[in-house]
Amino acid sequence: MGLDSGEAIVSPEAVSDIGDRITVLEAVLDDVEQDLRGSPSGKDYEAAFKHLYAAAGGLRGRRLRVRALVRRAGRGRSEH
Repeated sequence: MGLDSGEAIVSPEAVSDIGDRITVLEAVLDDVEQDLRGSPSGKDYEAAFKHLYAAAGGLRGRRLRVRALVRRAGRGRSEH
């Protein structure tokens, strides 16, 4: 398998975990947009904030840990 310069290898589990958490956050954003249509009250905004904060909290401390990174000048491929 070859990698282009600037490409990185990360674990599929980490990519899946981050992807799942982003999907949850996107769904919550859709919910909040729906909930705040019309004439929302202060309590509606507070509930929306709490909902978003809880969903975003799932991303706290999550990182894609790079296992390998190819750094080369040019556009060639590197075999690893």
